[in-house]
Amino acid sequence: LPLPRLMHIAVPWNMTGGRGGPVTVDGVGEEAQDVSDASGSPPGLCLSHDCVPARQVMTQDVLAVRPTTPILTVSSLLSEHHIRHMPVVDLGGRLKGLLTKRDIIALNHSASSTNIEGEQLACHIMTRALTTASPSDCMHMIGKRMRDLKHGCCPILSEDGVLRGIIT
Repeated sequence: LPLPRLMHIAVPWNMTGGRGGPVTVDGVGEEAQDVSDASGSPPGLCLSHDCVPARQVMTQDVLAVRPTTPILTVSSLLSEHHIRHMPVVDLGGRLKGLLTKRDIIALNHSASSTNIEGEQLACHIMTRALTTASPSDCMHMIGKRMRDLKHGCCPILSEDGVLRGIIT
């Protein structure tokens, strides 16, 4: 699968299916959560015969940024595209973290009279420990995990950690 071309700082991805799973992010030892439901079933495994896989529901053209993207740019992109979640990916498209509109608002509130926000990069404030799913995971289970963990999105990854889509 060819990598998408970089368009300035933001990267539009044209995603297709694959098998995903937990990803170690940014080489700092933090690992994505591998969450089972109360029945002890593996994440994403649903015993329902009418389960819809994530690949049929996920947003495939995901706007993403690099770890070195300035927070001011991320903030502008979130507003311009009317989105609340911005995945952070490396040059190979592997998920490194996630920034949310709430993260940026919190940064703005914590900043004193100096312009700290202008100096910050995505890698400075992104969430690194993420719960993810694969394109074949059941939407029922993904929705349950998102509700139970109070997450507003779930990145969908291929087996090698490449961002393939997002569920919001």
